[in-house]
Amino acid sequence: MNRRVVVLLCASVIALSSCLEFGRDVSTTSPSPAQVDRCQRVMYLTSGQDITPLGFELQDSLDDLIHFKFRTDASAPAEIFDPSMVDPAAFDPGSFDPAACTEDWWGGAEGELLVLDHLEPAPARVLSAWVRQEAEGATVWVQWMTL
Repeated sequence: MNRRVVVLLCASVIALSSCLEFGRDVSTTSPSPAQVDRCQRVMYLTSGQDITPLGFELQDSLDDLIHFKFRTDASAPAEIFDPSMVDPAAFDPGSFDPAACTEDWWGGAEGELLVLDHLEPAPARVLSAWVRQEAEGATVWVQWMTL
């Protein structure tokens, strides 16, 4: 009897897992306005800054993962990220993690960077950011995921 239950349970799990649809993965160097809006909302980007998107990647699964690279006219972390949600003092000099995303557009982070790893315990979200300050603004790489 127990053997039948185990076989039935395994068959059910296999059947259900093949039916799950998480959406399709997306990678583009021309993000849509909706994709940019989503990044601004979930990554706590301040409104009012001029954002020029350079790349967007969504790995849609149980744990969403988004990579977003952009140029902005803002240069300080407090101008780029909402300081009520992301502590600008938490940014420290650091290096870039090129393994965070495998897309070609994700690279190019040389020089001095400000780095942040921000964790929210419930629901579990992780925001990692790399900011390269430039003469006029900054280039920003952000990785956001839910766990």
